[in-house]
Amino acid sequence: MAAPFTIPFKEAMAATQPARPLNILFINPPIPELGKSYARLLAFNTIPLTLLYLATVLKEAGHNVEICDIKSGDKLNIGRHIHIVALTTDTVRYPEAMEIAQTAKRLGKIVIMGGNHVTFDVENTLRGGVVDFIVRGEGELVMLNLVNALSQPEGCDPSQINGLAWRNKYREIVVNPPAPWIKDLDELPIPDHGLLNLDLYRTGSLSRPGKLGKPQFHISGSRGCPYDCSFCTVTSVYGAKWRCRSTESILYEVEQVMKRGFNNFFFADDLFTTNPKRTIEFCEEILQRGMKFTWTAQCSCDSIAKHEEMVQLMAEAGCEAVLLGIESMDVETLRLYRKRASVNDNFAAVRILRKYGIVSQASVIIGHPEETHESLNTNFNFLVELNPEMLWVNLLTPYMGTADWDNYQDRIFDWDWNHYDNYHSVMRLDHLSTPEIEFAQKKMMAMYHTRPRYIFDNLPNLFMKKGWKGENLPFINDWRLV
Repeated sequence: MAAPFTIPFKEAMAATQPARPLNILFINPPIPELGKSYARLLAFNTIPLTLLYLATVLKEAGHNVEICDIKSGDKLNIGRHIHIVALTTDTVRYPEAMEIAQTAKRLGKIVIMGGNHVTFDVENTLRGGVVDFIVRGEGELVMLNLVNALSQPEGCDPSQINGLAWRNKYREIVVNPPAPWIKDLDELPIPDHGLLNLDLYRTGSLSRPGKLGKPQFHISGSRGCPYDCSFCTVTSVYGAKWRCRSTESILYEVEQVMKRGFNNFFFADDLFTTNPKRTIEFCEEILQRGMKFTWTAQCSCDSIAKHEEMVQLMAEAGCEAVLLGIESMDVETLRLYRKRASVNDNFAAVRILRKYGIVSQASVIIGHPEETHESLNTNFNFLVELNPEMLWVNLLTPYMGTADWDNYQDRIFDWDWNHYDNYHSVMRLDHLSTPEIEFAQKKMMAMYHTRPRYIFDNLPNLFMKKGWKGENLPFINDWRLV
């Protein structure tokens, strides 16, 4: 689903006007209960940025908007005054989102749904008649055009709105051409944080230890990703062309949030260091302004490995931790995942981050179709040698919109979306059974985090303010997982 071009947002916004203000309730669905899914084990208290941007755009267009973040603790309340209920969802929360959609439809509301899952699961979502419209991909322009059209007294012609999927009067599913991506992200309004119940986000996260568990406010500084990993939906949803906000725009938002009492941030870019020169300029501006806040970002290992001077500036500018998509320490597996970073890049990235006191939060994926007992053990030994401060082990999950979804259709045997939580194996492997690969994941996490070296060399970096470079205790390279 590739948009053919980009478009100036202010120009597009001026081209459509509402006939009357509508009342829109945006809903962030809950995470499924532990009895259904293990998703809660990895859940963080996050700002629903997608809904916040949509709500802000519609508010500036003259509509009345509310946000109900059930995932973070809000209670569902669909008032009689609400005209439209708009939900976002990922795959694991899709059943919960559909239940809320059914409730909204019983109350006579127009139901709109967006998010990564429904962007690609159009037929199943629209088939039951509970959801009226699907906003596919980047949503601001599509949602604005749709809501303004619904406000017109003569009614709405969905066929004229790109980026929309819907059912016509013959109950046929129609998928309109994709909407263009927004060219200049600075033209989007700064999110209206007053639309959120900010008290929900003032508590830390039990999923992250030590200083990483502090309350963390999310800010988006860019969209799109020039990488094209086989397991990721970002390129399909936001494109391979990387688009970014200016440093001035991002830091203005940081200042506004700091006035509300937050001083720890997660920059929710898919790859914060896509342009190292921009990252350096961003850090230099923080230092020049004398701004005091801590932050975390997601970065590629190759960008960290090749730009040590950038990492040093990141540390000086308050960067406390970096999320690294390590994915594997096996060359052939990295090729299978279409990763650009090498095993050497992975080692170099963790080493450089530790040198400057930045915590490494590494994510890896196991359970590709060719996984074996030997590949698991070899991979784990290298991860022990890598020794990041935090390690998340995920089971390869083929999500809609990814290359893996297309490649592994004949292997998928579990269609319970609550199980698409990276803890359940949902597809058949060549050499390992489902119980074997799921047990290996749990054992890998337990063995990694109970090693003496981890306890004495890594934990101090999670709890000490400035971190500790450690004594590089020797590692044991004969761990057996299965």
